[in-house]
Amino acid sequence: MTISFEDSEPSYRRQKRNWLFRYLGVQEKYDSLIDTALRDAADDAEESIRARLGDERIGSQIRSYQLRQARTAARDSVRNLFSRLYGTIKAGHQDAALAAVEAGFMDDARFLRRLFPNAQRRALYEDSMRQSATRGVEAMLTRIVISHKPLSKQVYQTRALANGSVDRIINSALAKGDSAADLAKAVASSIKPDTPGGVAYAAKRLGRTEINNAFHAQSVGQNEDKPWVDRMSWNLSGSHPYSAAWLAGSRDLGIEYCERMSLSTYGKSQVPSKHPNCLCFCAPKMMDWTTFEQRLLLGQYNRYIDENL
Repeated sequence: MTISFEDSEPSYRRQKRNWLFRYLGVQEKYDSLIDTALRDAADDAEESIRARLGDERIGSQIRSYQLRQARTAARDSVRNLFSRLYGTIKAGHQDAALAAVEAGFMDDARFLRRLFPNAQRRALYEDSMRQSATRGVEAMLTRIVISHKPLSKQVYQTRALANGSVDRIINSALAKGDSAADLAKAVASSIKPDTPGGVAYAAKRLGRTEINNAFHAQSVGQNEDKPWVDRMSWNLSGSHPYSAAWLAGSRDLGIEYCERMSLSTYGKSQVPSKHPNCLCFCAPKMMDWTTFEQRLLLGQYNRYIDENL
C-alpha cells in the first residue's frame, strides 16, 4: 500500500477538524484545571512545611523529627491534590465522551437525516446518545481500553510516584542541612506545573492519558452498533512526523506503533488501544450510500431505529 497525500490529505483534514480538534478543546480545558490544582498544591505544601518547621536551619539532633514533619506536610498536600484531580478527571471523562459523540453526529449527519427524517425524532436520538455517553463512559473505558485500570487505582499509583519524588527532595535537603524555608521552596517547586518531571509530570500525564482514553473509548464504542459504519481508521496526529517508511506503506516493525496502526483499518470491535499521551484519533469508515439506501428500503435498520428512540 502506497499512501498518496493528494488522495488522503483532504479527507484527513476534515477528520482532524472534526475529531482531533474537538478532543484538543477538552484537553486544553483540563490541562488548565490541573495546572491550577498543581499551583494550589505547591502553595499549600510550602505553607504547611513552613508552619510545621519554622524558618530555622535544620539541626542534626532533631533531623529525624523534622524529616517526619516535612514528609507528612508534603504528603498531605499531595494527597489533597490527587483527591481533587480524581473529581476533575472524572468530569473530563464525561466531557471527552460528549466531544466524541458530537464528532460522531457530524460524520453521521447524512445517514441520520435519512434514518430520522423527522427533526424532533432525530433530536431525541441525539439526546439519548449524549445521555448514554455520560452515564456509561466508565464502563466504556473498561470494555474498550484493554489495559485500563479503574481511575481510583490509577490515581493511587500516580500519587505514590509523586510521594516518592517529594521524599527524595526532602531527603536531599535534609542531607545538605538546608533551612526549613529552603526545603519548603524546593518541595513547592517540584509540584508547580511548569517544573519538568516530578509531581507535575505525573499529574499531567495521568490527566491527559485518562481523558484521551475516554475520548478514544467513546469514539470506538459508539460506532459498534451503527449499521452504516463498516470499519474504523487510525489517524496520526500532527505530533507524528510522516517517516519515509510510513509514506511507502511499510509494515516494518521498526516504524513506531502509531504509524503501524495507521496503515490498516479495523473491525469495529478490534481497534487497538492507545499509548500514554497519544493524540492519534480513530474515526468511522462509512458504507457506501447506495448500499445504505438499499438496506434501509429493505427494513434492515428498523430494529436499530426502534431500539435507539
